[in-house]
Amino acid sequence: MRRLIALTLAALLVSAAPGRAGSLDIDTLATRLVEDLSGYVNREYARQRVRGTLVLTSNPQVRPAADDARAIHLVTLERRPDDHGQLVPLLIERTILVAPAADGRWWLVDVRSVVRTLDEDLDRRLGPYLEDIPKPTDAPNTIVAASPYVSVDGAFNQAIRLWLRDVQLK
Repeated sequence: MRRLIALTLAALLVSAAPGRAGSLDIDTLATRLVEDLSGYVNREYARQRVRGTLVLTSNPQVRPAADDARAIHLVTLERRPDDHGQLVPLLIERTILVAPAADGRWWLVDVRSVVRTLDEDLDRRLGPYLEDIPKPTDAPNTIVAASPYVSVDGAFNQAIRLWLRDVQLK
């Protein structure tokens, strides 16, 4: 009898947990992702010895994608090494595709990224965040963006997977 009461109580506590997977709607998930993203990404960059840091993340925009998937669009400001090893600022437009599993948990489908250089006006407005970052001297001004790429591996994607795991276990 005691065991039955303990199991019932445990089930009630787990179902009432605030971060439970089934209770996270996509807008809440996206907002919480942006709040935690830099910490997770920078830890994963350090683990995988990726030179660079995620400095800022924009507010997310959520849109429907194929089937039940959702696309979370955001822009990150990162510091990455150039060909000479100098850290330079980059804007990376990211589309994070997530989909719900049968149990209501969200899982990562893929991440699409477009890397852009910082224009001078934006560089000026972000000054306090970028003061210690040298500007690339040999980057051609005519390159506006690199081609988008899809990645199923990598430090950024692993950081998202770890965050999804952790936020849905709370």
